[in-house]
Amino acid sequence: MNKLVAVSALTGALLSITLPARAADGLSLGVGDEVTIQVHGRADLSGRFTVRPSGDIVMPLAGRIRARGASLEDTEREIEKRLAAGLERDPIVTITEVEWRPVNVLGDVGEPKSVAFRPGMTILSAVAAAGGFGHASGADAEISSIKSREYLETTIVHRYTLLADESRLLAERQGATTITFDPVLVKNASDPRVAAITESAIKLKTLRDDDLKAKIASLNKRIEISHFEVESLEEQLLALKRQQELQGEDLTSVQDMLKRKLTVEPRVRQSEVSGLDTVRQVAETNAFLARANGNLAELEQQLVSVPADHSRDIEESLAKTRADLYATKAQLTSATEQVTANGGAASSAATGSAAQMTVTLLREGRQTVVEAAAPALPGDTIEVPRPVANAGG
Repeated sequence: MNKLVAVSALTGALLSITLPARAADGLSLGVGDEVTIQVHGRADLSGRFTVRPSGDIVMPLAGRIRARGASLEDTEREIEKRLAAGLERDPIVTITEVEWRPVNVLGDVGEPKSVAFRPGMTILSAVAAAGGFGHASGADAEISSIKSREYLETTIVHRYTLLADESRLLAERQGATTITFDPVLVKNASDPRVAAITESAIKLKTLRDDDLKAKIASLNKRIEISHFEVESLEEQLLALKRQQELQGEDLTSVQDMLKRKLTVEPRVRQSEVSGLDTVRQVAETNAFLARANGNLAELEQQLVSVPADHSRDIEESLAKTRADLYATKAQLTSATEQVTANGGAASSAATGSAAQMTVTLLREGRQTVVEAAAPALPGDTIEVPRPVANAGG
């Protein structure tokens, strides 16, 4: 019993890990699912969206997107199609995370409740997450074995994800155009989970690289404009100073003419007013030039700090990823020990009495009776029948 409690606690902790959305390929979105959508280069359009009762996702600029019954890839392509008309360049849309509708487990189970759905879940594993069968004789050991195997599989996938993150971060640090994945991932490349994880890592690297390039290109463009502004103001200032010199000469000449009575005082005052107006323009232009030089200095500083901040983010993320990888070694050992202790090491699928038990399944408004080994889907309602009392007993 203590082993079962330990496995339950460990499983609960690891099931909170967010796996790449691509691990859910083949599943369709439904009402209530929450998706995290990233539009490259447009943080104002990216975010977390819920599939509404109408079956739509409502996004800025894209409007209503039909999501119910659509795959993740189809949804991404539809959003890109809607956004393309309103963006300067072709949008890149990625669904990075999905919080699926929960699976409701009712009836003769340890703790009737809604359990978080995850790709690959079976009805039996949903029942296990709800405390197992309430009165199913001989099923407890099998439920414990299922939980320990799920904990092991979740730990393995988590380690795959961390290894992919480490490989991606090393490639970003080196400025490489491609990712050289860890040998463990290369060895298991045929595993669909590894394929999904590495694909997500490649996409994320592309997005991050493009984002950095876009920021630097934008800053360079702004610096170019700022340089032009500074040069224009400097030329304007030189012209004004030359004008001041000419006005000074003119004023001296007019004053001399006034002494010789060759002109009148209004002409002198006119020359003095023109000179004062030029002084005002020089002061204003100097102020504009100071601001322009300040903006230029700030932009040049940003041009230095953006790559530096990016490098610092890589180093911090790499350190955290490696610390998490170190922690998973102990988790992997613990998970393997739990599987061995529960006699599940030799079996990768539930084939015992618990898997052969039947339950009532309500899916998309249709009620059927299925074996517990059948796959579960988001939004399923599972009811485990209570044992019928023996009339002769």
